[in-house]
Order: sequence, then structure tokens, then C-alpha cells
Amino acid sequence: MAEDVKNTLIERIKSSSYYSIQLDDTTDVADLANLMVYVRYEHDGAAQEDFLFCQPLETRTTAEHIFQLLDAFVQENGLEWKKCVGVCTDGARAMTGRHSGVAARIKEVAPEMRWTHCSIHREALAVKKMPDGLKSVLDSAVKSDKINTMLKKLELLEIKVKAVDVSAFPALESFLSENELTFDDGVRDNMVAHLVSLRQQFRQYFPVLTEDNSWTRSPFSMEASGLPNNLTVAEQENIKGLCSRRQAQPSH
Repeated sequence: MAEDVKNTLIERIKSSSYYSIQLDDTTDVADLANLMVYVRYEHDGAAQEDFLFCQPLETRTTAEHIFQLLDAFVQENGLEWKKCVGVCTDGARAMTGRHSGVAARIKEVAPEMRWTHCSIHREALAVKKMPDGLKSVLDSAVKSDKINTMLKKLELLEIKVKAVDVSAFPALESFLSENELTFDDGVRDNMVAHLVSLRQQFRQYFPVLTEDNSWTRSPFSMEASGLPNNLTVAEQENIKGLCSRRQAQPSH
């Protein structure tokens, strides 16, 4: 089944006019280096993102070795470098070296490629010199956003499954297509029940995600009853005064 999923993904990339990749070298629990690659491409009129492949880096994580792994995968699966218009990596020298970095090597075979510095890596570099107090606030915000994103994804998957749309589950979609099976009501109901259960469990673990700090996100629409109780009267009055400052709203 894994091979079928891979073949389906490769065919989708081939049929797309363009694609972009994001790559990073990472270390697993066995302290072994691996190259992980994600791909973004166009399918059915919308941008799709998928995990492309993960391969061990048997030697040092040099730019040449990383490019060789990438190039071998592209050639073996009949993909075209000329369709690659974007590459996203961290700022390591092996990735970004002007003459011999991975991005430079890809540019030689994909002239239309544009390199992007990974925003998560830029954030990690920025917080290294951030005061502990601000870093704590940032960490909480990032974690909260990730949880909310997962809840929204589960809700979206539930809606799709109810509508008998399994495009978000390529393995299941391939299995049904290859075996000429239909997505019957029993399977659909079980999947919906599972997704609902997952959302409920998430909410049990994180019952209050953003309510306490929602005034920081939308200070111009915050009611007095929604302000934190731990603020002084003067601080609450200042926040309510901010709600009336129309000239500040566009900049926020």
C-alpha cells in the first residue's frame, strides 16, 4: 500500500505544472542523520502539501551528498527539475552556500527556482537572544496556535468524510479506487465518530486555549466582561480606551 501511495503522489507531481520542496536534515532516536523532504504541488486546482521521502545520510551531511540524494530520487521517479520553482531550507551553510550549497546546486538544474529561508528556523534564531519573559509568551502562543490548528484540521476532515470525500486520505482513496470499492455508510460513520472523539479528547486536554489571552489578539472588539481579572482597574480602563482609538486599528 505504501508503494501505491507513493506512486499516486508521484503521478500528481508529474501532472502539476510546477512544484516546490522543503528539506531538512534531522537526527532520529538512534542518533542517525536523515534527509526529510516535503513537496507542494497543484492538484485539482488547489495547492497540496505531502511528505515526499526520507532517506538516511550515510556520510557527513554535506551539500553534495544531500543534492545527490535529491537528484537520485528525482531521476528515479521521472520528475523534472525544470518544474521545481521553490526550495525552502534552514540557513545552514550546507544548504545556502552561494557556490556549492544545496540551493546553488539545485539552481543549476532548476533555473526558475527561488530559495526561501524557513520561517521556523528564522524564528528559532531570533528567540536565541530574546528575554526569558518574552520567550515564554512566544512559546505559549506557538503551542496554542498549533493546538487550534489541529482542532480545525480535525473539524475539516470530519466535514470532508461526511461529504464522502476521502481525498485527505490518499491511502484509503487509492485502496477504494484500485479495488473498485465504494465508501459505504458504515466506514464513513466509524471515521466520523473517530474524528469527533479525537476533537473531544483534545478539548479535554486543553480546555482553555486562548480565552485568557484573547484580548491581546482582538483588543478593539473586547467587551469589559472578557478582560482578565488579574488586571488592575487602571489597566482595564486603558484597554477599554484603546478600543475607541480608531486610528490605531489599521496598524494593529
